[in-house]
Amino acid sequence: MDRARFDDLAVTYERNAIAQKGAGEALCALVPIGPEDDVLDVGCGPGHLTRRLRLATRGRVEGVDASPAMVEEARRAAQLEDPACLTPRSARSLRFTVARAEDLAFDAEFDVVLCNSAFHWFRDPSRALARMREALRPGGRLGVQAPATRLYCPSFVAAMAKVAAHPDTHRTFARFRNPWLFLESSDAYRALVERAGFAVHLARLQAQRERQPPEGAMRMFESGAVAGYLAQESYDVPIDGEYSRIVREIVRASLAAEAGADGMVELVFNRVFVLATKA
Repeated sequence: MDRARFDDLAVTYERNAIAQKGAGEALCALVPIGPEDDVLDVGCGPGHLTRRLRLATRGRVEGVDASPAMVEEARRAAQLEDPACLTPRSARSLRFTVARAEDLAFDAEFDVVLCNSAFHWFRDPSRALARMREALRPGGRLGVQAPATRLYCPSFVAAMAKVAAHPDTHRTFARFRNPWLFLESSDAYRALVERAGFAVHLARLQAQRERQPPEGAMRMFESGAVAGYLAQESYDVPIDGEYSRIVREIVRASLAAEAGADGMVELVFNRVFVLATKA
């Protein structure tokens, strides 16, 4: 995951990450946290899920993210919630650190590792999985949730097809390089996790639906997809503010055109859930 992609989104991510929060709640429902479990949240972003985990256990709870700005925002939000929560000796304390998933250096320190809405960003997912496995104690549990398949969100994909065809953007968008890992089946995800030394108990593709007014749908686009589609790292030619402005106009118009008679847009997010234990 490139820190530059998310540093600029840190302040607004908590407000815009509607789909990611909902998926995180679904992931937590699948991975029960024991009252003494030590838990690592990989790709924690501004710490919404990490703060939730803190209330589920008296054990150690730590969030890691590649973006320093996200980690700073996570610390800020945690302190607003509980000014003492970042004090190591306080009850149910939290810790946030800057680290790429591929560079985790924990050695059998956690009972549970969760990764919500971040796995598709990892540059080397096999290495990231190996590091997450090393972070777990024997028999430790892994829970992963991420967008999946090329149609991860059909509405966003359709909007970007319009960007690809638009006379003002098609030449530049032709130089876009997909930064994400999207596998097309639950079996493919199962195989990837098993190769990292896990026993996989569940690998499931699942559609998540969100109904939003057009501006709400646009906020959801801004929460994550924009970090791929409008990041310089995704292009082999320079992009500028004017290109970003036009792309956003096209996407906003495309989402608005999907609104039904009630003025609402139904967004579908195809996601994968994987539950495993350290074999």
